[in-house]
Amino acid sequence: MRILFDGSALNYRLSGIGYYFYNLFANINKEYPENQYELLLINRRFQDPKMELFCQDKTVHYYEELRKKVFTKIPSSSPIPQYVFRKTDGLINRVIDRFRSLEKNTIFHGQEFLYDRFPRLINTLTIHDLTTELFPAFHTETNLRRSQKRIKFALKHCSLVCSVSQASKRDLLNLYPKFSGRVEVIHESCHPIFDVYKPRDNKSFLEKYHIDPKKPYLLSVCTIEPRKNLKTVLRVFRSLKKKKAYANFQLVLVGGKGWKTESFFRLLERHKNLDDIFLTGYVPLEELPHFYRYAACFLYLSFYEGFGLPILEAMKSACPIVASNTSSIPEVAGDAALLVNPDEEEEALMAIEQVLNDNVLQEDLVKKGLERGKLFNWQKAAKQQIKFYQKLIQLVK
Repeated sequence: MRILFDGSALNYRLSGIGYYFYNLFANINKEYPENQYELLLINRRFQDPKMELFCQDKTVHYYEELRKKVFTKIPSSSPIPQYVFRKTDGLINRVIDRFRSLEKNTIFHGQEFLYDRFPRLINTLTIHDLTTELFPAFHTETNLRRSQKRIKFALKHCSLVCSVSQASKRDLLNLYPKFSGRVEVIHESCHPIFDVYKPRDNKSFLEKYHIDPKKPYLLSVCTIEPRKNLKTVLRVFRSLKKKKAYANFQLVLVGGKGWKTESFFRLLERHKNLDDIFLTGYVPLEELPHFYRYAACFLYLSFYEGFGLPILEAMKSACPIVASNTSSIPEVAGDAALLVNPDEEEEALMAIEQVLNDNVLQEDLVKKGLERGKLFNWQKAAKQQIKFYQKLIQLVK
């Protein structure tokens, strides 16, 4: 098989979808080298030098360079000015599609920004979640338009699409019944760095982020954006700090700044315990497991997830979890977390106290988490993905 991947996420600092694609692509290459794999990136600029190194021995096409090649093939006498092509992205894609030497039986697996560049190929998409459809108020107009365009493309061009959870598949079918019989679930996993469990030994890395290593902390890992429900996390932390037993606790929020963050930062600025709240920003992958391993409790009160990768990372890092009982989170966490209604602050507070006060419960959640984490691995996902491609080819013959 010849498979071309939308690798546009690799041009940026990796987060959820970026890590998903990087690990899927790496493991498919490793486990099934008999196939021909190629990458389509935006350009040769990488925010993470490790991704540039990763791509060096791969067959890579750069979209911006393809565009330039297309323009050189347009005769200067053409009645259509070249600037029209630059402003008409759909037309650009069709022209590129025509000039590329890709065979029509090539699979193009779309992911993020370049999913619609080759409509003549055998197209598929990974649809990670339906958050823009279910919670439009949480998103920018740009996000909403991009999501609608992606769904429209998938309905027209994809005989099969991937979903990363049964919950997301149900949402997709409820909202778009025309996808019936066209959705396959392939659970993702997290980076292999989380599979190597290391006992707690040294908290000194916390000082880099001005976090007091002598004090315990609650942890949340996510982009700062409305869907993640971090305002509730702040309010729950304020209630926890009112109690003498938890007066020395800290709150650590790991993740970059997203969109529609104004109300979150207004609440943060007025927080009575601001000195005990730490926003680390984007954290390199190598340091992320340490944050989980030293946390007293991982708190994830997201309103909606397509999969919930931080839940799996916390389980594999032996960290007890309190999380939302919504969307895909119960599917991933199983009985390895205390699940609560993300709208009920008191319920979340009680669950956190239950975890912090009960050593037996902590040990039980950690044990179950480590065991459940074994159900999710990239070797299994790669095997399922190859079978998915084989099925897709049979469907379009």
